[in-house]
Amino acid sequence: MTAKKTKLDELEVRPLESELAATVISAVVSQGTVIDSFSTWLLGGTAGAAALVIVNIDKLAPKLSPVSLRLLLGTFCISIVFGLLQKWEALAFQMEAKLDEALEEKVMALAKAHGGAEVSDPYSYLRNKLDYVHTLAAVFKSFPRRLRKKALAHFSLPNANTRFERSQLRFLRYVRQARLLLGQLIFAVAAIPIVAFSI
Repeated sequence: MTAKKTKLDELEVRPLESELAATVISAVVSQGTVIDSFSTWLLGGTAGAAALVIVNIDKLAPKLSPVSLRLLLGTFCISIVFGLLQKWEALAFQMEAKLDEALEEKVMALAKAHGGAEVSDPYSYLRNKLDYVHTLAAVFKSFPRRLRKKALAHFSLPNANTRFERSQLRFLRYVRQARLLLGQLIFAVAAIPIVAFSI
């Protein structure tokens, strides 16, 4: 007799487990600067190599076929595009992380100032004490209409599950950065066999 298998997504995540999972994900995601640094070096090297090829195209034309030159420049361009997309992801990733850190810090200070003592869960404390609708209305009036939906995702007072979900989204952004870096690396390295087989 075998036990019924459950899907991972259907498992209930309790508050303590979701807090711990969010902490682990945050630790993994904090290494995103390593991806960004490597991507920066790779982007600079690829752009430099592409510039050298373009500047010296008249000297390379007799040694490489026109198809090889196009393939070489094409792989460099694709690698550069992947690098720029990774930079965009890294920028959004870092802005979200800084916003979350600042929000966490300010909410803790606000709960402590109004609670008169250390509050174990500042979000629950504020959720119980303030008029949420009027607070969000006051916050959203400062945002342009197009940005209000995005602002809602950041300024809602999270509970354990929404913090876990936000950390999952941050992890997905981290994975996207890694994929873009991989694409950037593959197309940068693809230039080597193009040159080797063309000479």
